[in-house]
Amino acid sequence: MPTEEPGEQAEAGAETTETTVTLGEILQQERLRRGLSEREVADRLHISMYYVKALEANQFEKLPGAVFAKGYIKNYASLLNLDASELIPLYEEISRTQSAVAESELGNSTRRKLDRNKFWLVVSVLVFVGGFTLLWLYNSFVTEDEVDAAGTRPSPGLTQTTAPNAAAETVSVSATPQVPRPSPVVSTEQESKPGSDTNFIAALAAIADGNSSNTAPSTPIGSVIAAGNREIDALAAAVASSLENTRLIEIGSGGEDLLRITFSGESWIEVNDGESRQIYRDLGAAGDVLEITGNAPFNILLGDAPFIRMSLNGTEIDVGAKIRIDNSARLTVGL
Repeated sequence: MPTEEPGEQAEAGAETTETTVTLGEILQQERLRRGLSEREVADRLHISMYYVKALEANQFEKLPGAVFAKGYIKNYASLLNLDASELIPLYEEISRTQSAVAESELGNSTRRKLDRNKFWLVVSVLVFVGGFTLLWLYNSFVTEDEVDAAGTRPSPGLTQTTAPNAAAETVSVSATPQVPRPSPVVSTEQESKPGSDTNFIAALAAIADGNSSNTAPSTPIGSVIAAGNREIDALAAAVASSLENTRLIEIGSGGEDLLRITFSGESWIEVNDGESRQIYRDLGAAGDVLEITGNAPFNILLGDAPFIRMSLNGTEIDVGAKIRIDNSARLTVGL
């Protein structure tokens, strides 16, 4: 059986080690070999020590952008007498991997948000369709029944008269034969129809005003509106209840800077402190308040940035200027 020579085995092991070394490790090892500190490198490259740490930790999302990142890498390589053309491909590979992970997390957050909103959309549609159907049934059947009950179609053998107090009296026909004579019959069609229209118009006005108390509860339309308003009140109470489920999240990481983040909607958030340590990484809901105490600067990744308000040590931070086309944002505060 063929075997590898010791020299070949050593060469294969060296190649494996070389492929596993990252860009940040190459820069850090060469810096230490030359006896340079992070502060000395930052001073010579005219950048902050925070960016030096980000380069050596492969945390390129903390840099201002791809153009700046490549410039920093080239200058760092020149300082350490390294070949920048070999380091730039390593940066691009790591950057693509980090972008894919961030987009995957953002997509999962968006899908969860859509699933939650789907329920309220279905409930709203059902309430609207139910209210429209009840109004149509009223116009088709209830109005006709009210006209019949008011006396527009008098029963045989009965006559109606009106008293001064507008109370209707019914007089039975006598069994004794009498000379037929015309009986005064007062039609109530003109009296009941306006009253029905008045009730219907008042009901519609109550719907427009959003106040069912102006509708007479004794009329059928009053019952319909009351039932519809009960469904709407239940829906509003459910929405208000979900908004009231707020929580205060306090994170202490041993520092004096206070970062306060308020959520008006669901948003993914990731926060790292000035020492390149991850402080917080989770999905926030509407009404949540996140307070982080640590050392600035803070590097922050937001999934749905329009739902975020942020302040550092009481000073409001403009998140809107950093929002991308997909509503995400990446920013560093406290530099």
